[in-house]
Amino acid sequence: MTIETVDLFDDTALREAHDVTLADAAARPYATPWTWQEYRTAARTPDPWSVLRMLGARAADGVLVGVAEAWFPQRDNTTMVWADLSILPSRADDVGVAALLDAFHDLARRHGRSAVHVMAGVSRDERTSPKSRALESAGYGLLLTNAHRILELPIDVDEMGSLSDAVAARHAAYRIIAWHGTCPEQWIDEYADLRARILLDAPDGGAGFEREDYDAERVRHEEAELEAQERVLYTAIAIAPDGAVAGHSQLVVPGTDEANAFQWDTLVLAAHRGHRLGIALKARNLGEAADAFGPRTVLHTFNAEENAPMIAVNERLGFRLVDYLGEFRIEL
Repeated sequence: MTIETVDLFDDTALREAHDVTLADAAARPYATPWTWQEYRTAARTPDPWSVLRMLGARAADGVLVGVAEAWFPQRDNTTMVWADLSILPSRADDVGVAALLDAFHDLARRHGRSAVHVMAGVSRDERTSPKSRALESAGYGLLLTNAHRILELPIDVDEMGSLSDAVAARHAAYRIIAWHGTCPEQWIDEYADLRARILLDAPDGGAGFEREDYDAERVRHEEAELEAQERVLYTAIAIAPDGAVAGHSQLVVPGTDEANAFQWDTLVLAAHRGHRLGIALKARNLGEAADAFGPRTVLHTFNAEENAPMIAVNERLGFRLVDYLGEFRIEL
């Protein structure tokens, strides 16, 4: 077993790594790996806020059997690194996960990181998997569990309208504004400020994340990358009586994946909770994106298992539980 650095600008090397991620995902019926265009774009787009490094594990017969993808924050949370670990299922016994993790940990230390976060799917019943067991054997602990829910498409637009109407009186003093693609210039600074607070307001299992470095430049950078990936971002925001941005909800329709769409972040700032803004934002956004879903049959979302209020919103919208994704952490 040899450990190598994957050259992100070599099509053959990157394709090989992408194939491992696809094979790994195929072992879970509701997994949603990036398409090649999404993967390549994310790997090669310069990002001042997060640098990607990738390691591969190659067996003696020359087959790439494992990949570790690591994102190193550059302007906040700089003691941490986020990673995905993919294993070729047909060669699981050959991977040498421990060797791959050891090399990855060495890479993290060289970048001055003291904490590593890795996501791993766990079964709905046993709450474990070969990957999670390998992480635990390497010294990782489970930080939190994310519940994976899906909503079958197409959207019932009338039902979304009824849900919006049912809670409208609770947030009558607020306005809901929606767009797709780029954020309107008049909202971008306040919207970026809200985005900066997501790690602080979302359940984190006690990880102690810092406020993210988010400004208008970063919002525009992400919009440009999504466009290059052929992903269309739908956003709804709530405007408080004083004109401040009080919350948002995002969903993504990928142009290169005709089966899946994704409900991303939804956040209502603490001072504005209790007005049913969460369900209002999601219902509005779903209605806005309904025609764009096209042939796609599944909308995916993930929530920390402990986030009961948001899970209740999702279940009212019709999402159902299908899987779990564990976030594991190790202190180096």
